[in-house]
Amino acid sequence: FVAAFSQAFLGILLALWTGAMLPWIVASFPPSVRLTSVSFAYNLSTGIFGGFSPAIATALVDRYDSTAPGLFVTVLAVLAMLGLYIAPKSETERSKDTGDIQFADVNQLDHSEQSEHEMT
Repeated sequence: FVAAFSQAFLGILLALWTGAMLPWIVASFPPSVRLTSVSFAYNLSTGIFGGFSPAIATALVDRYDSTAPGLFVTVLAVLAMLGLYIAPKSETERSKDTGDIQFADVNQLDHSEQSEHEMT
């Protein structure tokens, strides 16, 4: 019972994280480079930090004590927060500031064109 509850709890946390992260990543890149940028950056960072984290945690436990990996995770969390702070604005926010790229707002579409298409 405890294992099933723990797995469900971790699944909910993963869903919350993914639900917030993916739209932010998509909004951070223009459509022309979105697929390459997102996949390269995400997979590279996941491979480096996810791949080397067990080795780093083992080395920290051997060199210091069993609480050292917690410090490692804390440092990575601080770096992630710093990265979010200095991350560029999303394309939609950038277009409002500079007027470069404009995305259509569904609420502001001309409804006369819609009604013409509905009549035919």
